[in-house]
Amino acid sequence: MEVGSGISRDVSSISRSLRLLVFSFETHKTGYQAQIVSINAIDPGEASVTIEVQNVGDRAGAPICEIDLSSPAGAYTGYDELNAPYSVPKRGRASFMDTITVTNQGASYVELEASSVTCS
Repeated sequence: MEVGSGISRDVSSISRSLRLLVFSFETHKTGYQAQIVSINAIDPGEASVTIEVQNVGDRAGAPICEIDLSSPAGAYTGYDELNAPYSVPKRGRASFMDTITVTNQGASYVELEASSVTCS
């Protein structure tokens, strides 16, 4: 028996196991489509935002969403990263609300068409 042959078999076995683990992980991904449903000024410097998230993946997951608010000319902006408080079922939908601070007391100037949301 060769001295290194046991190690070679162990490395080969580990390599095979890692490939299976990566394949398993990659075939069970989540993905999200999101849109801002409403933006309402709750005071001059804050806006309440409702987003709708659809899980287009094949497993449940709690999305992390980046919400960017803006006025049409970009003079007033706001940003927040929303960590969903619960999972969205696979192929399911959920709505989440967030309160976002808007620069220069411009909450009443931000608009749906000038704002965006992305989730991962």
